[in-house]
Amino acid sequence: MQVQLAIRQAAEQTAEEVAVLSSIPLADSLAAALPDGWGNEAAHLAGNGAGTLYLRERILQLAGRDRLNTSWIRGGSSGVLILAEFPAENESKEDIVIHWLYAVNFTALPGVSLPVSGQVCRRMWTGSVRQNAERDVESDNIVYVAENGKVCHRSRDCTYLKLSVKSAGLDEIPALRNQDGAKYYPCERCVLHGECSSPVYITEEGNRYHVDSNCGGLRRMVDSVPAGETSLPLCSRCGGGS
Repeated sequence: MQVQLAIRQAAEQTAEEVAVLSSIPLADSLAAALPDGWGNEAAHLAGNGAGTLYLRERILQLAGRDRLNTSWIRGGSSGVLILAEFPAENESKEDIVIHWLYAVNFTALPGVSLPVSGQVCRRMWTGSVRQNAERDVESDNIVYVAENGKVCHRSRDCTYLKLSVKSAGLDEIPALRNQDGAKYYPCERCVLHGECSSPVYITEEGNRYHVDSNCGGLRRMVDSVPAGETSLPLCSRCGGGS
């Protein structure tokens, strides 16, 4: 489950990075960086454009090749298949969708593996406005919802949407508690194999400590949606809710 979460977080961060680019460059050396035995797969992925090759390398880098190679994934990092759907110039589609697929060895039954798949979707930052979106903005009818959030917000700058990141010594972690009184545990993404050194980074809202100040776990993903499309109550701080 930790490996699955690491791959999903890596795919989400990669999709966000790509969403802000008008084109996806690929260095000439990228093909040489592919794992051994992926020559045919590289040719297949090239049919979707160089961007897919870039996405795969970026996701494996963020998820951690060493971690994947020592996991229960069949074939390690080489066993992770990444496919992507990009918007075409002649299409109205505005989203990038990243799919992944791999098999997990089922140790209880030798020779049996379990397929695992998933996908993430992010809207490309093209500068265009979705139908009715401009009207919603003008009528102040947009609210902001954090991933797994329980309320919606009128202001994107609401302090509930901004994580309060601070550093701490590793020896301090056992005694520290977050705003809910919970302990802090190692981040499944940036604290690999339990290896850690001071300082570490924590948030009052989370329950993980991080060794990388740029870890995706220290950022909160927020979507803007028309108020009529969510049933979440308004935030008590910025929306006047109770």
